[in-house]
Amino acid sequence: MLNKTVKILVFCPLLLWFFGCSIVHSEKSNIKITNTSHPTPQPIKTLDTTFRDEDVESLCNRLSEIKKIPYRDPNDTDPIFEELIAKGKEAMPCLVEKITDETPMRDPGGSVIWQHYKVGDTAVFMLARIANEDEILQAELLQEMLPLEYRKEWKTNGVYAYYNYVSESKNREELQVWWRNWIKENLNSHVAQSRIRKTNLTETDRTRWFNILKWDREDNFLSKVNRFDNSGFTFYKLGKKRFLVEIITGAGAYQRSHVFAVLDERNWRKPTARLLYFTTYSEDETNGKVTKEITPFLSGSSSFDDNRKTLEMYYKAAGIGHCGSLETFKIVGNRVITIESKHRGCESATNGPPPEKWKKINFF
Repeated sequence: MLNKTVKILVFCPLLLWFFGCSIVHSEKSNIKITNTSHPTPQPIKTLDTTFRDEDVESLCNRLSEIKKIPYRDPNDTDPIFEELIAKGKEAMPCLVEKITDETPMRDPGGSVIWQHYKVGDTAVFMLARIANEDEILQAELLQEMLPLEYRKEWKTNGVYAYYNYVSESKNREELQVWWRNWIKENLNSHVAQSRIRKTNLTETDRTRWFNILKWDREDNFLSKVNRFDNSGFTFYKLGKKRFLVEIITGAGAYQRSHVFAVLDERNWRKPTARLLYFTTYSEDETNGKVTKEITPFLSGSSSFDDNRKTLEMYYKAAGIGHCGSLETFKIVGNRVITIESKHRGCESATNGPPPEKWKKINFF
């Protein structure tokens, strides 16, 4: 009897081990790993609005209360930080005054935690964020404010070069002077002059645009800007702080000529505008020869597809519009790509199909 009991006791654990392992193996074999990468965090849609009604000075006095400055995840943030960022350049003067505040606080950063962190450090990093949205440009600005020897140290020690510099109180005062000068040179003059309005444009605005684009032709419509809405300018949104700018440069009997530019205001210290050059095509009706031309000018009636970020130009070769061209371009970065070109000659044309059904030119 004892032998049977021993056998049963030994055999039962073996059964449990066997079936238990089989179950675990079966469960593991059914697991499918579909994506091992981490999704890009998206900014939160609803922020804590506790401090929304506070003025800039009050928010600056709360710098020591900031618990988190977002590093990689924009959701991991702080309401005081967000409100100050939202105030933008309005908050910069009071942040500059806080640079010399050596009140200890917990480092709210995400990548490097500094044990001797001060309120003035938060002020400096927030100034860099307000000055530039791009992280690379922020780092460049932080290095720019340092003396040469610490800029060299940054190449090997990174942000620790900054912390080593401000370990002496007098250097915080030097930074304060540097930022005051920066605001005077950039915020009050350069930025105000370089950021051009997009609505209610005047003759002066039009002249400044031509200077920005380094336009080497006489503006024949400078004295006739009232003939067109917004002085002949239209702005189409390409992305965050990026625009396609359409400028009327001429007008005929039934259509206008235009130039286009890409305006990039992501770095508001130095917004850029780049004139676009288009590759257009035409086809000889007699021999089918395709001719290519690169030009900044487009003539006709324009339309912009906001979803596809494409520009369509319908050119009438005759008043009734039964012949001409219909070309579609896609804006990619600071350049433009021709994606379709349709033409219809006037020699043999009569009232016929709409431009969308004209012959497509094979230019590939």
